[in-house]
Amino acid sequence: MTKIIMTEARSEHYNEIFHLIKSYLDPEGGWERNKHIFSYTWPSMPDFQETTPGYVLLDGEKVVGYQGFINSRRNIGGKPVKYVTASTWVVHPDYRNYSLQLLKPFSNQEDFRVSFSAKDDIQQILTSRWINCKLFDETAFIFPICFSAFRYQGVKVCFDPDIVWTEAGRQERELIEDNCRYIARPARVYTPEEAFTLIYRPFTLRFDKLFRIKVSFCEILYCGNRRLFSRYIRPIIRQLGVKNRVWFVVCASRYLTLPKIPWAIKKQLKCYCSDFALTGINPEDIDDLYSEKTVINFENPPKPIK
Repeated sequence: MTKIIMTEARSEHYNEIFHLIKSYLDPEGGWERNKHIFSYTWPSMPDFQETTPGYVLLDGEKVVGYQGFINSRRNIGGKPVKYVTASTWVVHPDYRNYSLQLLKPFSNQEDFRVSFSAKDDIQQILTSRWINCKLFDETAFIFPICFSAFRYQGVKVCFDPDIVWTEAGRQERELIEDNCRYIARPARVYTPEEAFTLIYRPFTLRFDKLFRIKVSFCEILYCGNRRLFSRYIRPIIRQLGVKNRVWFVVCASRYLTLPKIPWAIKKQLKCYCSDFALTGINPEDIDDLYSEKTVINFENPPKPIK
């Protein structure tokens, strides 16, 4: 068997990466539509050269996995700070056992702030048994970490693809109210082809969500700030009534301030029950999660744990 290696993505890999993505998402996609997957700097921030388009898994010369980076620079306390955020994560189904290796670059960032999660938490996941387990079975492994659609009070909310983020300190609620259009449609699972038009946009939300689903797993994993998990996420999980069917990781960007976090996290968890198709899981296998128990009551949200 050829040795599987991980290396920084280069321009000669782009066609194969496109092919890997298009095999499961958009057969009509091209460079103009997808170039933001490989390198993107926020329009409101100055360009800088120390960027990488991401990392690939190679079986010989064949690209079998890709983890994209979104690069940005933000002013924190009057000083420019470089950030790197996880973007598209695609792994060929025959190489699932190697998929978590694509997280390693995030744990090795020295001069970048990583809004994916804390380094220590990444290391804990990478050194655990998850690194060698077979995460899923036969379908494509696609993580829309930076996504632009979620459900709000039973309505699908989509961000306009032409939005340009401007003020780094602008509150998320204002962005939602000003820049979203509400599409009234029945709650349902989107196919990967449909989801492509909702997910891959040349911007990222001010909070990141990463979830993985395996019906037979009985653990819930969280990667991020432990204080936020204890105070805000655990109570919401309890209200969701999720038992032994799902495990997922929620990554809260560290540049969010505490008053904004509860609202953002609740919106994330509101949407995850409708997005299983993105990971190739058969909705019939998880129909128990499509019950009234999975609807968060925003009128009486769970109280934070003091």
